[in-house]
Amino acid sequence: MVVAAGAPAFGDDVSKDNPPAPPANPAIQVSRGDVWTYDVRDDIADEAKGTIAFEVTKAADGVIETRVTQRRLATNAQVASVDVFDPRWRLKDNGKVVYRPYSDSSGVPEDLQVGKSWSFKFESVRKGAAQTQEFAGVGKVEAWERVALPSGSAYDAFKIDVRLATSTANNRKREAHAVMWFAPAANRVVKRTDEIRLDGKLQDSTEQTLREYKPAPKT
Repeated sequence: MVVAAGAPAFGDDVSKDNPPAPPANPAIQVSRGDVWTYDVRDDIADEAKGTIAFEVTKAADGVIETRVTQRRLATNAQVASVDVFDPRWRLKDNGKVVYRPYSDSSGVPEDLQVGKSWSFKFESVRKGAAQTQEFAGVGKVEAWERVALPSGSAYDAFKIDVRLATSTANNRKREAHAVMWFAPAANRVVKRTDEIRLDGKLQDSTEQTLREYKPAPKT
């Protein structure tokens, strides 16, 4: 089954101004074979960059393991990797960097509900290089709202705002700001925007929007 156009599993009376009440701390239920494919845009250049797809290869023992496939539009080159997340989609290992205990900028918090705010610290360790960075930041679940996607689909989602910062080796300040829309009906973020600034200057700005969510066939 492909989840696409229209509001997933909600009535016809649902509108942007009158969404259904948000679920209370919804469970994230994924299975081996679930696939999410996203379109990626460079907001600075205002152009499409390509696609990124996540396919669950394992969902057990407190982790979600995924095969990640990135395709660059300009060259049609394809790169595959393995990303490991905790059960709340917080990144733990992307093959090059290990995040301890996990990256708060990639998933959803415990006790997911509108108004939830938290502070966090984590560190990243680059494999084979003994390079460690410490991050600190804050997050907040700002709203429960309908988000319409370029694919034509629409989801009711929790809007989550996360800001974090670190210092580089030469003592420059690196800041990141992510806004994510997590949709329980898709068991994952359906849209996210990311900005990265170095000493206050914008370095990168990207957007990912869900093109297709394809749950594994039920047996």
